[in-house]
Amino acid sequence: HIYDLILTCSAQMVDWFHGMGVPNAKLMHIRNAPSFELRDAEVRTILRQRQRRGVQDRLQAIFLGRLDSQKGIERLYAAARLIKRRQLPIDIRLVGGEVLNDQSRGSWTERFAELDIKLEPAIYSAQGLTDAFAEADVLLLTSRWEGAPLTILEAQRVGCVPLVTAVGAVGELVEHDVNGLLITSEDDNEIAQELVRSLERLLSEPRLLNRLSTKA
Repeated sequence: HIYDLILTCSAQMVDWFHGMGVPNAKLMHIRNAPSFELRDAEVRTILRQRQRRGVQDRLQAIFLGRLDSQKGIERLYAAARLIKRRQLPIDIRLVGGEVLNDQSRGSWTERFAELDIKLEPAIYSAQGLTDAFAEADVLLLTSRWEGAPLTILEAQRVGCVPLVTAVGAVGELVEHDVNGLLITSEDDNEIAQELVRSLERLLSEPRLLNRLSTKA
């Protein structure tokens, strides 16, 4: 009762606070935004470069984040195994770090290395993040729970299509088949399968990839 105003980064959080008894008059939803600025001219340059690059022989996907259960790393690994087994022309770039106290067994770095996917150190600079998203066709996010992730917004801004699980307030940022692709299943195996099916779809339908990229 001592607070005059509570600012939230998602409409979902507004609903949660109101459900806990906070009056709507004390709640204000301020939409999340990328964590760093890009001038409009920079964005236009990146998008023109993406258009000139056009359709490639291989689809470039990127994961940025912690290698832990919250980010659903098991799901991503299962999908990567399927891609490797089927010899699909899809490259996964893995950027982030291991979590020492995670309950997962063994080293994810070593497991992905067995699939010829090398873990790259986390990127913290604005330029580094911009370059990473600009080079990728698809952002992969297989999380079990999220808020309204800045990573999605930063990827969308430069035309990188989010392929993400529909958790938390992710649905406020991504509209399925409009500016990205949502996976609604909660089953780990089905999520891995759907991830691969969606990547194959983007690979086989360049017009769809271009449309989602433009809308993003």
